[in-house]
Amino acid sequence: MPRTLKLTSGDVTKEIDFFNFTKILLGYTKLTDVHKEWCKEVDTTHSRKLFLKPRGTYKSTIYTVAYPMWKLVHNPNERILIANATSDNAEAFLREITTQLLRNERFIDVFGKLIDANTSKVSSVTVKNRTSFNKEPSVSTVGVLGNLVSAHYSTIICDDLCNDKDRESDSIRE
Repeated sequence: MPRTLKLTSGDVTKEIDFFNFTKILLGYTKLTDVHKEWCKEVDTTHSRKLFLKPRGTYKSTIYTVAYPMWKLVHNPNERILIANATSDNAEAFLREITTQLLRNERFIDVFGKLIDANTSKVSSVTVKNRTSFNKEPSVSTVGVLGNLVSAHYSTIICDDLCNDKDRESDSIRE
């Protein structure tokens, strides 16, 4: 069963699911009923998942940007790693998450400012309401050839680990 969030405004309480969190609170208004199914699937299936979707269908928006935020509002102690073929791309996803956390007024009205602008970094961010003391940040990034030693993540999101260079180069594939 998909998780929901209870949002209260005055005397009115409303429950929203991951799809409406992404579409309404985060403002990704181009999402459709197809994406609603994706949102149900990601939030209810087994802990190890593989989603293969065509380019340009908002898969990164849902799985790599919105889902880490959804997990953090449910559990601020999450330790999420975003991996991509290049560290630049992984950091771009984190930049989008950071921008949402710092500037999305709808999100901030509901959850408050979860990060400070001066504490976010290019490759990692830690939410202020975290209650556990972990060496890993709330969200961090790595490129495929990056080095992770003694890091323990609760969630690892791999988004486009292959690119044109490694598909066409025998030496990079090795």
